[in-house]
Amino acid sequence: NPTPLDYCTYLLVRAADAFFTRLPWNTARTLAEWMSVPWRVLKSGDRKELILDNIQKAFPGMSRAAARRILAGSCRSTFRTAVDGLQFRRLRDDEWRSCVGFRGLEKLPDPDDDRGIIFTSGHFGSWEMLSVALSRVGYPLTTVYRPLSNPLLNRYLEELRRAGGQRVVPKRNALRPLLKQLRKGGNAAFLIDQDSRHEGMFVDFMGRPAATYTSFARLSISTGAPVAFVYAREPGHRPCFHVKVADVVWPRADADRDDEVFRITQRITHDLEELVRQHPGEWMWTQRRWKTWPGKFEEGSSPKPGVLERGNEYN
Repeated sequence: NPTPLDYCTYLLVRAADAFFTRLPWNTARTLAEWMSVPWRVLKSGDRKELILDNIQKAFPGMSRAAARRILAGSCRSTFRTAVDGLQFRRLRDDEWRSCVGFRGLEKLPDPDDDRGIIFTSGHFGSWEMLSVALSRVGYPLTTVYRPLSNPLLNRYLEELRRAGGQRVVPKRNALRPLLKQLRKGGNAAFLIDQDSRHEGMFVDFMGRPAATYTSFARLSISTGAPVAFVYAREPGHRPCFHVKVADVVWPRADADRDDEVFRITQRITHDLEELVRQHPGEWMWTQRRWKTWPGKFEEGSSPKPGVLERGNEYN
């Protein structure tokens, strides 16, 4: 049963939702960016220093001051993206089409094709509105989520995602419904830049081994569905977005399964890395991407400590 704290948190989130969606979009975004400042100030010193260390390791030779500017931009982007997701969901058909442009859709199978597509992205740019935008141009998505401990908030976020055209399934036992969706021509979606802890495998990301979920690659091999890397970002300074299909990877039926899982996972991770290197202030550096390291695992465990020895073949 929900606790008193659960009720308070839920009411605060609902109030914030109502407040930010009733403000003019630009005003709401500006206010959200201002809110990122006290968040950075209150953030634990040790945690902040670790984030800055990660930025400098990703960009050798970068000064601490430059790393702080990237972190500040990342925090502003994260807060702004949350508002963009709320505002975009409320737009009518004639409104949202005027603020979104699509690129690279010709790389995908036709939406009426009976072949499913596995969409992948990261916590980059305007990722909160990405699934809504794809759903509205004929690619409704089934997304995997990790249930929250607050049942009221968890149910509300599920309803919010469904209102945006998504079908959501909890992370535990998600494989069967995803396989079912893909095999009947539906689409699945994954954010691929979270630390996978004891699951997945290590691939190279920003010059360091990163424990990475491989579910999307394994589903691709099992179903023959292509893996598309997509992202949304705002090239200017107003709510006008570009949604781009940057890469599409097809599974090779005659390849060794483990090698193919590694190839697809590394290539999609490399696609994200290219974006982060071009626009480092638009990626969520605050997540603990390198929390797991190869030395934690003994030989034969998972993630596989020797996986990086297979090389960095992206093609």
